Amino acid sequence: MDLSFSVTDDNASTSVNDGAIDLTVTGGSGPFTYEWTDLNGSVIATTQNISGLALGPYHVTVTGAEVPYYNPPSAWPTPSGVRPGCTATGSAFVLQN
Repeated sequence: MDLSFSVTDDNASTSVNDGAIDLTVTGGSGPFTYEWTDLNGSVIATTQNISGLALGPYHVTVTGAEVPYYNPPSAWPTPSGVRPGCTATGSAFVLQN
């Protein structure tokens, strides 16, 4: 799974929280879950894209869907079940224009 970011900050002022990060996920199996954190490690969003951001770094963890699997009798005693989805992480910075 690969992550790419498009970051915007429409105002040259550091006092206006108008930054935005648009995230594109390629590869992996959806649906995806998202967890955005700020510099302090606080979760600030669980959506694909975020806005209303102050200047600074933001970190995202994206997790793909769990994938069911079946092991045929020849592979027993390994059970069938669900494999966790793949995870990708990335960071983006909102900078002053």
